[in-house]
Amino acid sequence: MELYTVDRAGSLATGMECALVEHDDIIPPEIARLVREYCPGGVSRHGDLYLVTTPRDTTVTDANTEMLFELVRRSKYPDEPSRYQSLFAVDNLEAASVFIARYGDQSHRVFRIDPAVAFRADMRLLDARMSVAVKAYFAELYWQGLPHPDPGPFWEWLVPCPVVIGEQVR
Repeated sequence: MELYTVDRAGSLATGMECALVEHDDIIPPEIARLVREYCPGGVSRHGDLYLVTTPRDTTVTDANTEMLFELVRRSKYPDEPSRYQSLFAVDNLEAASVFIARYGDQSHRVFRIDPAVAFRADMRLLDARMSVAVKAYFAELYWQGLPHPDPGPFWEWLVPCPVVIGEQVR
């Protein structure tokens, strides 16, 4: 399966492996234990941003919405990959360009990846501006792989780490 990932952090390079990171510096120990419980084996960059550190300048969702989606996944869809342990991708360069136009800037690079496993969901369901009840409903749709009730889904692919980054295509 050929997918494309947008490098918003400017940290990717062809041939590098995006692996999970296990933190040994989280304090207090109760929080470290919770992170290990939620993410055995470590967190991806996304998990680091939305679970371990205090997020700043997020443009797609927020930490509370991420946690709600993770709790729904853990309780009802445990076989699906955790967002906290995944790299995100789209299935074509046009979708990567749309993502950059909405959430990034034109300097962001795009890399090809070729994962063996990926889960497709509608990124529009992660809207942090909704009530908790609506977010919970949207989390159900997300983990079922169903689109947002309004037309025009934006499909993202969750690729469980580790992921080897392929060639830069933009």
